[in-house]
Amino acid sequence: MSGHHCIEIKPVKLHASQNEIKAAIQPTTVLSGATDTEIEIAALKSKLGWKHPVGLFGYSKDSTYKDLWIYFDLQDHSSPLNEVANRTFYMYGLDGAQCEPNWTIRGSALVIRIEPDYNFSPDAKFIPLISTQEMYDTIVFFRDCKDSPRTIAMKRDSVRMFGSFAMNPPTAAGGMNMNGFYMGTGFRSLDQVKKDAEVCDACGKSQALLSEKLKKCQGCKVTFYCSKNCQKKAWKAHKKVCANLCK
Repeated sequence: MSGHHCIEIKPVKLHASQNEIKAAIQPTTVLSGATDTEIEIAALKSKLGWKHPVGLFGYSKDSTYKDLWIYFDLQDHSSPLNEVANRTFYMYGLDGAQCEPNWTIRGSALVIRIEPDYNFSPDAKFIPLISTQEMYDTIVFFRDCKDSPRTIAMKRDSVRMFGSFAMNPPTAAGGMNMNGFYMGTGFRSLDQVKKDAEVCDACGKSQALLSEKLKKCQGCKVTFYCSKNCQKKAWKAHKKVCANLCK
């Protein structure tokens, strides 16, 4: 899939039309050639005139790790409110802090992809470029999902930690106790995390990645699917397994 190093999201209303939202999502070369945070911040100040560039972690629609880094000007108090960016990225505090969001985005937000921490996400795939379609899909997903973006981030964080600790059990508490996980985004019980980690038997997406609840096969009551389409695709392979499980 083709894409861009950096995507700009211009101010747009949360429930604007599809065409208006797509028009607000544009590739930009402002951060071309930047290799670290200091260089990126310097570029934002010199090229855009931002007074106080800050960054945030974020998730794209289908990512299992925090794959987005979002820049905006914290001292911009006069530009229009960026309703779409405020909703989509309402997950974490400023500059990587794992706390309640305490910021407001006015003017443009610039989005880049960041690499995973392979200690916690050993199987994650790093795709450096972002397409405008992926950005649009991400915006629509977090806008329309019943859960808030912060809740979705908490689910994904806890599933990632659960998988990491399953492979490398911690010797100290380190965010986990016998009952669940404590994170900057909140607390998830082990029962909740296990449900969040359940996956669709066809596409492999976990509950934490989906906007709707996984549904059990009505035959075996064991296998999960995210949609009727996935169930139909998997039925040929699942049919015999289902019959055995029903015995």
